[in-house]
Amino acid sequence: MKIALVQTYIYWENKEKNLNFMEKVVKHYGDRGIDMFLFPEMSLTGYTMNMDKVKENDRYTVEAVSSIAARYKAAIGIGWIKDCGDYCENCYSLVTPSGASADYVKMHPFSIAGEDMWCRGGRSITKCNYKGFSIGMQLCYDLRFPDTFVKASEGVDIVIVPACWPAARNAHWNTLLKARAIENQVYVAGINCAGNISGIYYSGESAIYNPDGNACFGKSIKISRACTEAQIMIYDIENDVERFRSAFPILKDRINNINEE
Repeated sequence: MKIALVQTYIYWENKEKNLNFMEKVVKHYGDRGIDMFLFPEMSLTGYTMNMDKVKENDRYTVEAVSSIAARYKAAIGIGWIKDCGDYCENCYSLVTPSGASADYVKMHPFSIAGEDMWCRGGRSITKCNYKGFSIGMQLCYDLRFPDTFVKASEGVDIVIVPACWPAARNAHWNTLLKARAIENQVYVAGINCAGNISGIYYSGESAIYNPDGNACFGKSIKISRACTEAQIMIYDIENDVERFRSAFPILKDRINNINEE
């Protein structure tokens, strides 16, 4: 499957501008046989806590992206905020050309930034199938919690991790993506934003790691003159997870239930 990680600069709290840019990217690169375009967390707004401005109760983002996916015949991963009344949910949806969508709710709101004051955490793992691949999802801060990542990786070929991960902690980002791939013997795709967004610098460093923890080879193309880090990164991934797992079968030795005395 050909996957594009769209390491984009996000125009702050501006859904229309980001949506227009997103469609331009999908349209421009759609003739390269890309099966799936993946955008960062909170793709059309940036990582803002101004929930009253960005939250949705009508699935506006998903509906808008659904028409783009159908038009250019590619799946699109998009982040958005769901209005749930007293609280919100930080969501990521994988929308297919047929109009179907798989929705995931971030399980671990980032309390250090006050996200837990606005968003409640999800309580279930989302998995879906597309083009012969089984796909799991996690969101940004979820990457730091191996127990839930184990559940997200069970029976899947690739786990996608959209994020707004600041450059100040990029060593953690790179290390954890690689570690999650190794310990779960699964492809892990980290999709980050890029540039100075509302006073925080994001270095991007999006990548796909294979089940051995090696970075996959991808083609990187700059997509914005305003932000040098903004790139589309195109990978061609084989459906060969079982080959890695059977060659070095460590998962059979994993202890799932540990009793305390």
